[in-house]
Amino acid sequence: MRILSNELKTITPDMARYLRTDCPYDRQRPIRARKVEMLARDMRAGRFAAGTAVHIGVLDGHQAVLDGNHRLEAVIAAGIGVSFSILTVEYAGAKEMAIAYSKMDVGLKRTIRDSMRAADMMPEVISDTNFHTRLAAALRVRISDFKRSSSLEMQSILNSHEMVMAAMQEYMAEAEAYYTALAGTANRVLLYRSQVMAVALETLHYQPSGGFDFWQGTAADDGLRQGDARKTLLRWLQDNPGGNSGIAETTSRAAALAWNAHVQGRDLGILRPSSMATMHIAGTAWRGAGHPAPQLRCVAKELAIQARAADDTANATRADPARAPLRGLRVANDGRLVAVAHGVEVAHGPGPAHARHPDRPDRAR
Repeated sequence: MRILSNELKTITPDMARYLRTDCPYDRQRPIRARKVEMLARDMRAGRFAAGTAVHIGVLDGHQAVLDGNHRLEAVIAAGIGVSFSILTVEYAGAKEMAIAYSKMDVGLKRTIRDSMRAADMMPEVISDTNFHTRLAAALRVRISDFKRSSSLEMQSILNSHEMVMAAMQEYMAEAEAYYTALAGTANRVLLYRSQVMAVALETLHYQPSGGFDFWQGTAADDGLRQGDARKTLLRWLQDNPGGNSGIAETTSRAAALAWNAHVQGRDLGILRPSSMATMHIAGTAWRGAGHPAPQLRCVAKELAIQARAADDTANATRADPARAPLRGLRVANDGRLVAVAHGVEVAHGPGPAHARHPDRPDRAR
């Protein structure tokens, strides 16, 4: 990625029309007419903030408007010129451009579905648009190791769009299986809860066949008898609404307890999530007290991304540390570069790069 220019320009309706017509981004989300109308009204009334950024990406010599399309449409609708900060950035490849697009939340916030479309991660089997949002929430539960954390490091990781996208790529096969297992059932709304889905993804990862049968049988509830762990889980979810914040912390444990009883062939008449002190999901790497939580591979991917980004700018930064182009990039006392992102420090210099995170020691999955 290389910034070519960043300048203030007045964009006329004709210029906006040219950018929209001749510089499209093929993975751009659909234009929302209502948003355009609101922006155009503000522009006519003089309420629109001048200098708002319009991001233009350049790939193989071709320009594409990555961010600002709604604003350009509004200029056309308003029929007046508006001043914008035009940022033009050259990208090394289509994937780098797609990642940059997915992180742009200026103006109208991009949904996880928008980012999935840009990254070609829209499985044909998943047609329910709500599922993608629930899946992202479930992956945040998984990334946090099924625990609520108030630490700034963990909150930064959970808010990392690229981290969630990396986790989604890692668990896409399991997500498709879960969606298929629940498709067409009345109980799928209960089982779409993020804490339940997070447990389901782990069962499907380690026990694909058994996991599919369990969640399909739970969702169908076709003649399940009282005492069946699947029936007990459904009843617990019905009695404990997902909107109750006090319940959210225990829902994943309730789902795990039901799964464990089923795998072990035990009846389960009552669910007591408080009886599970440490997450234990039978037949998986989540083995309870005394065993570390399995680490997501996407964490390593995130560190690798940060390492490459820092390496690309290492020489320039050492020559003039004050001009470091990456936020959080600094020069350590030993002369190596240290990039800080999402609470993670990645050091670069002679010898292999290494990473450190206070909550995530190196562990194999």
